[in-house]
Amino acid sequence: MNTSVRVIPLIGICLLAQACTGTPAYMEHPKPKVTTGSTAQQNHRVVLEDNTLTNQEVTQIFAMGYKPVARHDQVYYCRREVPTGSRFDQLTCRTGDEVKRLTQASRDATTQFQGTGGCRSIDRPGAC
Repeated sequence: MNTSVRVIPLIGICLLAQACTGTPAYMEHPKPKVTTGSTAQQNHRVVLEDNTLTNQEVTQIFAMGYKPVARHDQVYYCRREVPTGSRFDQLTCRTGDEVKRLTQASRDATTQFQGTGGCRSIDRPGAC
């Protein structure tokens, strides 16, 4: 019993060290590509290519939790989201352009709301 108590923390430290030394999945493939040649069949993996985004934009999309998926000869980025008012998550898939537009719209809304500080008197515009 005494030795098992000493071994458990060592196992935990080893597992943590092994998990921390690996490369994150979103950094392994900076830009998805689609290939249908013999190399894709030999490696048993599909590589997706999205020509609408730059490498930096793809990296940002991966950092937001999206993962690339091929559907109808197009690259979609999917992630699990919990809709407001629900307790169950659902898979949400968007194209790269849709993700870019949503990100830009949220940035614009944030700057608009943060930039309109001070007095907001609707009834008396010159009151402030």
